[in-house]
Amino acid sequence: MRLNPNTEHSISLSKPGFRSNQQTVTLKPGEQQNITATLEAILGTVILNVEPTDSEVFINGKFVGNGNVKLSLPSASQRLEIRKSGYEVYEKMISPKPNAPQIYDISLSRITSTANVSKPNTFRTSEGHELKLIFGGKFSMGSSRREQGRRSNEALHSVELVRPFYVSVYEITNQQFLAFKNTHNSGSYKGHSLSTADLPVTNISWEDAAMYCNWLSEKDGLTKVYREENGALVAKNPLPTGYRLLTESEWEWAARIQSSTSMNRYEWGVNFPPTQVTGNYADQSAVDLLDPVISDYNDGYITTSPVGSFKANYFGIYDMGGNVAEWCHDYHSFYPSLSDEVFTDPTGPVLGQAIDNKHVIRGASWMRGDLSSTRLSYRDRDNSKRIDVGFRIAKYLD
Repeated sequence: MRLNPNTEHSISLSKPGFRSNQQTVTLKPGEQQNITATLEAILGTVILNVEPTDSEVFINGKFVGNGNVKLSLPSASQRLEIRKSGYEVYEKMISPKPNAPQIYDISLSRITSTANVSKPNTFRTSEGHELKLIFGGKFSMGSSRREQGRRSNEALHSVELVRPFYVSVYEITNQQFLAFKNTHNSGSYKGHSLSTADLPVTNISWEDAAMYCNWLSEKDGLTKVYREENGALVAKNPLPTGYRLLTESEWEWAARIQSSTSMNRYEWGVNFPPTQVTGNYADQSAVDLLDPVISDYNDGYITTSPVGSFKANYFGIYDMGGNVAEWCHDYHSFYPSLSDEVFTDPTGPVLGQAIDNKHVIRGASWMRGDLSSTRLSYRDRDNSKRIDVGFRIAKYLD
């Protein structure tokens, strides 16, 4: 941040569940200072009495123990999950309080329906990715000609998603990608590293992302979705149930749907600019590095942010609008305009029938701060590596 010289400034750092930290600083003209602070957690005690006692307990997606556990947690909202094979998943938001231990007696319910056993709402891969089940529907994909910032490749058309699909709750991280390719480096931007373990992986091509999906499918005993054809990696037809990238229509459904009757234009709503911090975009913290940036908006991250740093969307998926843009399964093409046809579970054109055979990229990123590219209907295309493009995984239910 920029501060006036020869003036004492008070800087306060705060986070829910932690004691605030206040410091004073006075700078000379042209001087730069790095300020570090460690916030002290305000802890509350949570006691869980769980049946069956060998159930797995997770806080904010991280395993913390089995069965009956006593936890000291920051006094802010925490997502509690309890799991055991053959039982319904227990989910609850809890708010630990200092000096007031909270006790929860929880008995998991057995799954009695064969259908429910084979179709869990969430599951984890062998590498620990959490995926959520999403049921689609019929919607208008693209944007109106009257929408400010609209581009010519966003023609409105009707899509119906019939096949339920799973999607990873978080973007794939550097740590997860390194398990597949241990030489990968997401790089840096103007001295800011993009390679920390919990940051989304970047600097990968579309084929890198597709090969990761194949690798994970093989590890989990699923049919690979992508195969090599004439030196290129292409999708099998019909698509198997192995891991893959989100189709473009799945991406738009998962990003824009807000209820059974409404769709968002932006991750935060329908108007630009945002009035509250909802995601990682080009902001005031990066004003010396990027142009344009969103005025009067500071998400606290100059480049990429740890996955899941902001509130999840309607489906419980994180970072759909910002942080990094995301590779999609489809080759890029222009939507049909003024068509009455309803496109069912579209997967895009095949190799050789697409515009310059480039793949779709959806979503904004930490480098984007303009009205047009932060819209959830914005479409980009490429095949090459970029420092603001990553991916998440998906698969059909059956």
